[in-house]
Amino acid sequence: MLRGLLSLAGGIAGGAFPAIVNVGSIVQAGSVHTGSLPTSRVNGNLLIFYFKSRDTSNDPTVSAGWTQLDTFGFGGTSQRFGVFYAFVTGSEVAPTVTVAGGGTVVSLIVQYFGVNPATPVIAGSNNGAATGTAISTAAINSSKNNSLAISASWDDAAIAPTLPAGFTNEGVGFYQNVFGSLRLCEAQIAISGTNSGAVNCTQTGSVPWGELLFEMPSP
Repeated sequence: MLRGLLSLAGGIAGGAFPAIVNVGSIVQAGSVHTGSLPTSRVNGNLLIFYFKSRDTSNDPTVSAGWTQLDTFGFGGTSQRFGVFYAFVTGSEVAPTVTVAGGGTVVSLIVQYFGVNPATPVIAGSNNGAATGTAISTAAINSSKNNSLAISASWDDAAIAPTLPAGFTNEGVGFYQNVFGSLRLCEAQIAISGTNSGAVNCTQTGSVPWGELLFEMPSP
């Protein structure tokens, strides 16, 4: 029943869902890392900065101008994961991540349009500080009609995690290099209060991973 409510044709009363526009390059660097902004940015669109740090003893910091949505794995002995965002204004600057102990950071910046200007994203559930072949996190409930539930699954492998059931890829869905891979996918939720369904996917090897499921409300 819940899955049947996720995506009604045209959404509620013809409303539109937020949508991905394009992505920058997946970037790998150490110590001081600068993300790659997407091209053809449009004022008012939203930029989301996804990153993971392979360092297991130092929490990374992100430059000013970007707002934290969620971080996890911080303060422990695992890899660190973060999601930050900023609106396109014409004067936005690519974010930098600094890790005191050096280490490799892998990141991707994604541009979206049709977001809520007052509340563009809402933190949901996350699961990190983990190693294994199974990746999962708990479901979230939408706060508004025509929202997206967005899943970001990082792993420490050259091949991205599989697509979880009930979700569709954002763009090609997988963004990967030899230092780490990200699977981005979404579920359209037409009716406020509807459950997104949990994320359950797999990866090819037993390596560190992190998963964040969050909401992107419509205007």
